[in-house]
Amino acid sequence: VSDVVKILADTGLPAGALKLEVTESDVMRDPDRAAVILRSLRQAGAALALDDFGTGFSSLSYLTRLPFDTLKIDRYFVRTMATDEGSAKIVSSVVKLGQDLALEVVAEGVENAGMARQLLSLGCDYGQGFGYAPALSPQEAEVYLNESYVDGAAPVKARG
Repeated sequence: VSDVVKILADTGLPAGALKLEVTESDVMRDPDRAAVILRSLRQAGAALALDDFGTGFSSLSYLTRLPFDTLKIDRYFVRTMATDEGSAKIVSSVVKLGQDLALEVVAEGVENAGMARQLLSLGCDYGQGFGYAPALSPQEAEVYLNESYVDGAAPVKARG
């Protein structure tokens, strides 16, 4: 927590501009301790994302008791939603759950424009994956983001 406080102070980032991702399995190792640390991070000005949601055995009650801003759907469910009815229902349910709890929802593993359109139709807030861009160096990321802002949206590349 002290490192995050220092980084926010040194950079002058506004509250919520730094988003930290915590995996579901990390939280579930010691939920009570995680709650204390997450609240401290939130009070320090960090935003919080629950990563890999749906892959562990968490209690849904933690979503209301822990101060998350964002819910990230694990890539397995996103990648298989077109071919597996169960995955499609899980993705849809997690998007709805996030909406009901006023959380941003991010789908991981978006590999093409079709997936992006399907997620958008479900009301998913954001997509993340190679369908948008491969892993980029800091310089490449800056160029990518600048180009994305020209038309107001990050491109989704069709993958052959």
